[in-house]
Amino acid sequence: MAMQIMTKKESQGISKQESAMLQGIAVLLMIYHHFFNDLSVYGESLRFWNSDIVIRIAWFGKICVGLFAFVSGYGMYRVLENKSASACVKRCFTQILGLLIRYWIVLLIFMGVFFSMGKRTFEPGEFFLNFFCLSDSYNGAFWYVQEYVIFMLLLILVHTFFLTFSKKSEPMRYKGLFKIVYAILITAGLLWLALSVAIPAVRESLKLTLDTIRIAFVLVFFMGYFTSKFHVFETYFSKLNDMHRAIQILIAILLCVFVAGLRICLADAPSYARTDFLLVPIFALGLILLFYKRMPSGQSIPGLLGALLERLGHLSVYMWLTHLFVYDLTKNLVFRITNSHLVFFLIEAVICIFIGYTCYLAEYYSKNLASSIRKNIKTT
Repeated sequence: MAMQIMTKKESQGISKQESAMLQGIAVLLMIYHHFFNDLSVYGESLRFWNSDIVIRIAWFGKICVGLFAFVSGYGMYRVLENKSASACVKRCFTQILGLLIRYWIVLLIFMGVFFSMGKRTFEPGEFFLNFFCLSDSYNGAFWYVQEYVIFMLLLILVHTFFLTFSKKSEPMRYKGLFKIVYAILITAGLLWLALSVAIPAVRESLKLTLDTIRIAFVLVFFMGYFTSKFHVFETYFSKLNDMHRAIQILIAILLCVFVAGLRICLADAPSYARTDFLLVPIFALGLILLFYKRMPSGQSIPGLLGALLERLGHLSVYMWLTHLFVYDLTKNLVFRITNSHLVFFLIEAVICIFIGYTCYLAEYYSKNLASSIRKNIKTT
């Protein structure tokens, strides 16, 4: 039997379009999670189909953070795959700055509205802490900005570590110095871990550090990074590409139901995420198979819903940054329209999509304007 040669195209992993689709699903899960993980705030305002089921689905919605982290880690490896150590550092700080600029714009606009309406009192100290991501008292969803910064800083350490010790990588300046630095860091980390077993104060410092960096989400981020590095999805997709579409959909449904059922059973709090580094890759695989048709050629074709979720994914950053502000500003109005929690969610989601799309367009046209101005300056 002749050996089948798989081309690079046939063995492709998660595409940019599929990543956007995952982010689109994640942001909808995020909105549901934040709106309904605590039903006591609604009192008699909303009628719930079954409060226990609504809460459990909301708890499951916390997997949205894992989806965002996984996609970020997966995509960052693709971006950094053939880059030098200096380029890696530059790109990670560019990612941080790009997010912070969006964060600051949203913060200044919405908090300006809240201050002018008298919904919040301006306190310089609190504003300073929120502006520099040291507090999320203005918006509970803003904690992930700090987490993303941690992801990027840790990524610099991890990615340059592989560059330093890989024989296949191109020659690096000061490679010997890098090796010494990493040896010191690894030794210090192992010593810190060993001392934490015997000394309570060291154990508390270790626990505080892990809580600060939220190790559960760091694990998901690097699960995405290593999944991309070791071409894990390519292996599965190469086996699934030749299957009939009906079988792909059946497998996708089974994977999604398995993850959802297991996570709902395991979750003991709204913020549960301890097993997400294992469950999120399976869930992502199921969602991709469900909404995208994987062809034998390796091409990935979205269905109508997949294409809509993909478009939604492009708005996900602004929807994440603004949805709790939108909720505070519009909830009383939406309560007058409906008392059904599902209709309430759909209306609020549509408003969030509109605000996210407005911010996305504003960013797009401002970038084009800035680019045109720079070109005119150069030509004059």
